[in-house]
Amino acid sequence: MNIFHFAAGASPEVIALCSPAEKNKYAQLGSLIYIPLVTGMLAVLFASLYHTHNAFAIALVCLVWGGVVFVIERTLIASLRPGTFSAAVLFRVVLAFAMSMVISELLILFVFNKDVEAVIVRQHTAQLEQIRAQGDESIRQLNEQLSHAQARVQEAYDGLYRETAGISGSGHYGYGPAQRAAQNRMEWAQAQLDSANAQIPARIREVQNETERVVSEAQRYQILGLLDALATLHEMAHERRIVMIILLVAHILFLAVELMPLVIKLNYKGSQYYTILDAMDRIHTDYEVKALEMAAANQVTQLKLKLSAEQATLSADSLLGALLKLHQIELDGIRQINTGHKDSFKQQLEEIVAAYLTRTRNILSTR
Repeated sequence: MNIFHFAAGASPEVIALCSPAEKNKYAQLGSLIYIPLVTGMLAVLFASLYHTHNAFAIALVCLVWGGVVFVIERTLIASLRPGTFSAAVLFRVVLAFAMSMVISELLILFVFNKDVEAVIVRQHTAQLEQIRAQGDESIRQLNEQLSHAQARVQEAYDGLYRETAGISGSGHYGYGPAQRAAQNRMEWAQAQLDSANAQIPARIREVQNETERVVSEAQRYQILGLLDALATLHEMAHERRIVMIILLVAHILFLAVELMPLVIKLNYKGSQYYTILDAMDRIHTDYEVKALEMAAANQVTQLKLKLSAEQATLSADSLLGALLKLHQIELDGIRQINTGHKDSFKQQLEEIVAAYLTRTRNILSTR
């Protein structure tokens, strides 16, 4: 009995009676069960590295995963008989699809990890650039508002100058209603510029601070996670046909690896192992039947002995009653008979008592 026979679920007593060829068949079957165990532990090891680098935690997760997978695989394979179909077969097929998807996705992600990380870094960089671009656009708009306010002041000042000099507007030199209107426009534009100069720099600083805060928060949450990596891998598969083909081939390969022990076990028709197992079951069944028959016969014998003992007890009780009566007769006879007959009567009584004691010993030894 080796680790491969143990993985195949073979009984040590049965496999020891099989031929070397049969032992080799079950050793090969057991070795196939270790393949999903190893690949699954590698996949879980790689997935755990996305969350922690604690060696103890990673080892614990891998051992738990491997133990669960091994127990399920071994139980299902051991419960199947060659040439039969049951719910366990259907359950194993569904489990194989699920396990092959998980293992193939994680191992392909491990192979293309550098490419996936490069794509994610580019996406993160583009996201940060977009945040900064939005902040720069807001600052540009604020600066543009300040420039417009300055332009309006300059335009109002030029209008006032031309109106005062009589170059344009009403065409009259000096002060007048048109000049006062131009003066009012310039003062209003200057007030708008002063207000802009008081507010816009503060708003620009707020936008800059908010942009830096959003960038810092984005950088803090832009950690390379397993779900992001898987999503990026599928995006690469949609964009590049070669990645899609590799994923498909990996799924088929690991599905075949998962189903191989099941297919091989179901095709072990005429297996010497099960011939010996059935023969041992029949012998064991016959032995149990014989044991039950012997137990029943022993119970019948015990009942008979108990009945005989009860009958002997009743006989002893009757004999004791007779002895008591004889004893009473003895007492009465001693009072009535003469001295000559006393010795003969006592001898008869002693013989009766001796016979009673012998019968009692026989009864007790029988019980």
